[in-house]
Amino acid sequence: IQTAINTIAEKGGGSIMFPPGTYNVSIQRQGKYLQALKLRPGIRLAASNSQGATIRLADRQGNYESMMGTAEYGTSLTDFVIQGLTFDSNGQNNPVLAPEGSNGKNSPDFGDDDNALPRTVFRAYMGKRIQIDRSRFTNQNAVWSVVVNGKLESMTDVAITNSRFDRVGGNAVDFDHSSIYTQGSRMLVTKNLFVSRSGPGTKGARTAIEIHGSDQTVIGNTIKGYANGINVTGAGTPVSQRQLYQNNTIEGVNTGFTLWHNIHKGGNPNRPALQNVIIRRNTININSDDWLADGLVSKNGPSAGILLDPNSDAPIQDLTIANNRINFVKAKPVDYAHDRFSSGITLWKYTHPNTPIDRLAIVDNRITNAPGAGIWSNAALGGGRSSQIERNTIINPARSNRLADDNSGLSQAGIYLQENSQTKNLRIQQNTIVDTLKPTHLKYGIVTNSDCAGNCAIQHNQIQAPTATPVKSNQSWGDRILGRTLLR
Repeated sequence: IQTAINTIAEKGGGSIMFPPGTYNVSIQRQGKYLQALKLRPGIRLAASNSQGATIRLADRQGNYESMMGTAEYGTSLTDFVIQGLTFDSNGQNNPVLAPEGSNGKNSPDFGDDDNALPRTVFRAYMGKRIQIDRSRFTNQNAVWSVVVNGKLESMTDVAITNSRFDRVGGNAVDFDHSSIYTQGSRMLVTKNLFVSRSGPGTKGARTAIEIHGSDQTVIGNTIKGYANGINVTGAGTPVSQRQLYQNNTIEGVNTGFTLWHNIHKGGNPNRPALQNVIIRRNTININSDDWLADGLVSKNGPSAGILLDPNSDAPIQDLTIANNRINFVKAKPVDYAHDRFSSGITLWKYTHPNTPIDRLAIVDNRITNAPGAGIWSNAALGGGRSSQIERNTIINPARSNRLADDNSGLSQAGIYLQENSQTKNLRIQQNTIVDTLKPTHLKYGIVTNSDCAGNCAIQHNQIQAPTATPVKSNQSWGDRILGRTLLR
């Protein structure tokens, strides 16, 4: 295979066709990086017919950098295509080992402290016009499956489509993993299927898709049995703009989407790290109990449909969360400390609480059976122009026993905005909060526990609950009473 790649590349590029069958490859020990195949620009690797073909890693290869990648990180992999192939990492015969004496509780040993041997299937750090289509990546225990990671101007125009990532994780130890990791500009991730080896609670099945950069489109993917579905990031680049996440189905997770973002090294702390981000029409079904059972997520940490990483330190501008369906399928109402952060949408600031989320829209979402409030935030919401939390339907929130022990009781609400003096220009209106549980822990419809500057309003919201349920409406916002709640 390597000879064919080299020959075609030296002739200016072309296709290498694989007839049906299994092609065993071994890690080559010569060269700078431990790889099985060294890729060249202008190459198309493809199955010769619809039956496909499998490239399989041999047994007992130890730690390695990648099955496929350029010989040097600085080599541009331009006009490169993979179509119709299966890549089998043979994970059961290449196990990831825990450090000696750790009993499997610590981070695994990938060969060095910097994860320079991440066991990636496909890796490129520079390139343009890369396509991966109708292919399968299976049986892998690794940091990444596919990584295309470069600067905004040097890694561009990548499409990963119609492919399958399955039998992910399942090793004896847990470790960080992203099946697809992108950083660059103009990237498309669509119509892919991601399945962990053993469903919810699988070790080494951390994240299906992690996005860094601008003009990223993530549409129509299906994710099953990962701890986190999609990481939406503004880290590693000065700014990440124009990201769209739409019509994805995410099941069996602890968290559906996680937004995390940081001030770029040496950058302006007032410059948004995430800008023009849309998360809409996604279906998220949460199985947090299965992840807590094996201790793969913290009992003190949140479980949410859409979560803001609490240590993010840069502003967000123009964030739209719309028409998503978020359902807690397996989340028992027990005494977990994390439950007050376990909401359909959780905008939690543990550090930098006054770093703003400017021009926010949370609209037309449906949230069911959240252990905590349907929507919970302690962040600085609003900004120079109006933000809104409108027309959301929240069904049976505040189910957790932990919330019933809260002395203030304020977290037992459908929508709870904790104190933040920087909130401004925010409207909360036309939301519907429904409680059908008997007994209920719900005490408030909407709690706004801080002042709001500028153009603020709480109005035309509804609470629907049994007549015997003690539900109160707390709608004071500073010194003003804004709007009304219909209590039925």
